[in-house]
Amino acid sequence: MKSALLALLAAAAAPCAAQPSPAEWAFTMPLRVESPGLVKVRLPMPLVSEAQPSLGDLRLLDSSGQEAAFLTQSPARTDAVTVALESFQSSLSAGRTNASGQVSRSQRELVFDGLRLQTPAPDFLKAATVEVSPDCAVWRTAARSQPLFRTREGAEKLEVSFPPSRAACARLSLDDIKSQPIPVQGLELRAQAAEPAGLDRVSGELLDDSSDASQTRIRLQLPAANLKLASVRLETSQPMFMRRVSLLSRVYRDGNIQEDTLGEGTIYRMAAAGAGSAESLRIPLMAQVPGREVVVRIANGDSRPLSVKRVEFEVVPTELIFFSQQAGDYTLLAGNPAAPARNYDVGSFADRMKLASFETARLGPLASNPGFQPAEPLPGVPEAGSPLYVSAWRFRKRVVLAQGGLQSLELDLEALSHDQNRFADLRLMREGLQVPYIMDNTGVLRSFSPQLERLKDVKRASLWQVALPYADLPVTHLRCSANQSLFQRSVRLYGERQDSRGDLERELLGSASWTRTLYQSMDDLVLPLSRYPAQPRLVLEIDNGDNPPLRLQSCQCFYRSAKMLFKASPGRDLFLYYGQPEAGAPSYDLSLASRELLSAQPAKASLSSEEALKVKPWWEAPKPTGMMRYAFWGVMLLVVAVLLGVIARLLPSEAASTPGQPKG
Repeated sequence: MKSALLALLAAAAAPCAAQPSPAEWAFTMPLRVESPGLVKVRLPMPLVSEAQPSLGDLRLLDSSGQEAAFLTQSPARTDAVTVALESFQSSLSAGRTNASGQVSRSQRELVFDGLRLQTPAPDFLKAATVEVSPDCAVWRTAARSQPLFRTREGAEKLEVSFPPSRAACARLSLDDIKSQPIPVQGLELRAQAAEPAGLDRVSGELLDDSSDASQTRIRLQLPAANLKLASVRLETSQPMFMRRVSLLSRVYRDGNIQEDTLGEGTIYRMAAAGAGSAESLRIPLMAQVPGREVVVRIANGDSRPLSVKRVEFEVVPTELIFFSQQAGDYTLLAGNPAAPARNYDVGSFADRMKLASFETARLGPLASNPGFQPAEPLPGVPEAGSPLYVSAWRFRKRVVLAQGGLQSLELDLEALSHDQNRFADLRLMREGLQVPYIMDNTGVLRSFSPQLERLKDVKRASLWQVALPYADLPVTHLRCSANQSLFQRSVRLYGERQDSRGDLERELLGSASWTRTLYQSMDDLVLPLSRYPAQPRLVLEIDNGDNPPLRLQSCQCFYRSAKMLFKASPGRDLFLYYGQPEAGAPSYDLSLASRELLSAQPAKASLSSEEALKVKPWWEAPKPTGMMRYAFWGVMLLVVAVLLGVIARLLPSEAASTPGQPKG
């Protein structure tokens, strides 16, 4: 059978009719085959990173320069099989909940390595002991005092793992001594799941991390692009915690760049009453990341942010399989975005190769192709679009480019403030033509320090003025610190907004409770805002009750950054226009190249100082408020009175209008 397979592969691996031009590929990698036959080699990450996400541009050339047929594959995960126990029984006895069941006779040859609890209980923490029996008579303890839990926030652990074994019956015992019993509706045994063999382990390089009122975001760079991730693991020294964790990547959808969830799960380190400690820091995945950048999002709830020392990933390798009729040298080509994927006949034999034996090969280093003729960055992506008359736009900033190609431009606070309708009015202009762009709203969390001023206290409350540099800033939350160590305060943040008459009325932007006990560290106040402040003046109100007022040390305002991705070359003037409330969001064909834009590494562009192009007409100018409104109308009445007096003096008298007529 092996000889027949090799004969078929030899026929399928005949040189292809259409041969590639190596000058169109950016990278090469030498490959040395020592013995003829069926060859399998693991592709290194640097090569996978330079290829298309689908590896469709890979080409294999033999020593004569002829293209050789091959196939690529990755080890697959064998999913777990769950078996519901029959003849289920549940009972209470002496501070314990006991549940048991039997495995159907047709499934007793399976090897089990876990038991899952089925319960509707919304919030619990129990120590669980699992016993299994091969004949329902002699029992063996498979796991003892393992924590099972579910929280109201959605985190849960309902499975107990144990060494692989066959079982005809299983039973579960829950410790109810320190908590109320929970209803048990059923039990499931989990048959062994097999992870892909030969996984690689890599660490993510920290780009930045930030925490707001409810979550922590860790932005990481993987060592290569196009990696297939099998799991993510977080390392932390925190002794007891439970967090919901998601792994995100950037995708283009609905006109802007958003975040897609690659996988999520719960990590924990904890101990139940009567149980030993247990931890689970790994989240299973099976997803490919087209680029190199990912985000780990940790839901903190009302707890302190989790301190993460390291993030480690398990990577599923990619294997190259081909038939070599003789020993010799081969060359792998990669790095041609325009190359179509090949569909070789050898791919139809993939299932028959599972039990085949393979020869090995030695790979050399990845090298730049000296004959490569580089094209312009992102060919086909236009730098100029349709013309636009921008007389209605009120502001602009010059865009400074350090180099050509793909650019990333982050909006500063001034542009965010004067942007009238949240990015819809943004236009990049060069010599009267629009420069197409796409918005990236997955930016990092930025902060700035507002001016903080103590105001006069009123009714047992401390008042602090928080002065922002601009109005209409997209502030998401406020963080403040104080040096007292024992207190409990209710805190509210107020802003101002104009009503229909032009008066400024107070509006509540957010509230929070700030507590420090003897056993807590010096936690800061984190106050989320329910809406963006319309005016630059905010007032922080702290209810002191009968206690001395808190002394604030500092405050920080946080906002989510926004970026524009576009292609441009330095030289001619490039401007960012904004401040047109009636403008609609643009629609560019650039969105069709979103995958290439997300995979490429952009250069960082910057903004210069703001230029005011157009003053608001008087009917759009801010209306006077408070005492200024009364002063305004007083001045207007005075002007009208003066004008009437001048007109009266200029009008001729009645006597002068009828000369020669006697008076009276």
